[in-house]
Amino acid sequence: MRDKVTLSVALPATGKTYEFRVSYDLLAGQAADLMANLLSSREGCRYVAPAAADLMYADGSHAGALLDAGTPIRTLVVADDLFDGRELVLV
Repeated sequence: MRDKVTLSVALPATGKTYEFRVSYDLLAGQAADLMANLLSSREGCRYVAPAAADLMYADGSHAGALLDAGTPIRTLVVADDLFDGRELVLV
């Protein structure tokens, strides 16, 4: 699938990692909010989605930095900041 990237997203509240296929057409903030809402419905007793979720790089030279919510996923993929298997943290 050329128009999607598979990301490995850790959720500290549960101590688990989840895989998401994310469309290039989404903004990073939209992707974070969708992930948070999905995980909130799945892990409701341990995680409640915030009003606005963020994604943070878990590894590499950007470790600890937040993805800019207004940046398109496509832009991050083209810049090689996101790629299949990239580890992120939902915060």
